[in-house]
Amino acid sequence: MRQVLNDSLQEKQFHQDGFITLKLLDVHQLDQLQQTINELNQSHIDQSIEENSSYKLSYFNGDLEFKQKVFNTLSDFFQPTINQHLKNYKPLIINIFDKEPGKGEVTIHQNWTFVNEEKYTSVSVWIPLVDVSRNNGTLETVKGSHKVLCKYRSPSLPWVFDEINDILKEKYLEPFVIKKGEAAIIDDGILHWSSDNYSEHVRTAVQLIMIPEDATAIHYVNKGDHVDIYEVDPLFFMQYDMKNIPEGYNIIGEMELSLKKMNEKEFVDIVAQNDPTILEKYESKSKEQAPKKKIGFLEKVFGS
Repeated sequence: MRQVLNDSLQEKQFHQDGFITLKLLDVHQLDQLQQTINELNQSHIDQSIEENSSYKLSYFNGDLEFKQKVFNTLSDFFQPTINQHLKNYKPLIINIFDKEPGKGEVTIHQNWTFVNEEKYTSVSVWIPLVDVSRNNGTLETVKGSHKVLCKYRSPSLPWVFDEINDILKEKYLEPFVIKKGEAAIIDDGILHWSSDNYSEHVRTAVQLIMIPEDATAIHYVNKGDHVDIYEVDPLFFMQYDMKNIPEGYNIIGEMELSLKKMNEKEFVDIVAQNDPTILEKYESKSKEQAPKKKIGFLEKVFGS
């Protein structure tokens, strides 16, 4: 498997847990980032293509010029810093993500498959602009759930774990509690979720989905009896509305469609291959959890 992180200790932890957290931005960079995001948000009229969403995601904006500006501006801002940590990675999708008070749950999901995961690892770099915890809808993950669940994922494919979503929230999902200026780098295959923002302030975060520079970006499309594999690029995702495939992209392969729903025991057993401590959670009672609202929206979206 191709190297992900420059630091060998971080690399080991990332492959074991499916994520790491680290200090990414200093005070000056944070101020500059906030100013940049403010300027980007003021440069367009909100044209959301997902009116039922309880959160604001730049990906949902119907203004292609605005999304291209977000991608170029934030790519230029982050790439030098990201290069200090990731081994020759480039951005594929860049999102500005706002959760207003009382809103913003993102249902349990894995991110889409963006590369051939037999050879490469795509990652999401998640950078909150405020201190985050479960109170304001931080990112929550199941440690060790990467690389062992479904390896081909897209909005046209069903989840294998959606019959145990409530159990996952009650017992297995654990929140990132990180400070402003810190970031989480997650394997896009890890199971994750984020709750509503229960605070009185907007929770803003930036998400950079990144792939190795030498990897081909791909996207899976469910054709009923098989899955077509498309070769794509950043423009594909800027144009993609999750209902229609943009024209002009080539099919480079296909694979058999074979997915089986998991119960709790099956889920625990497979994750235990990476994280044996999950067996203790399986035997324990449900942990105390913040209130949960089921919004049932975009269960296959990549956002967090």
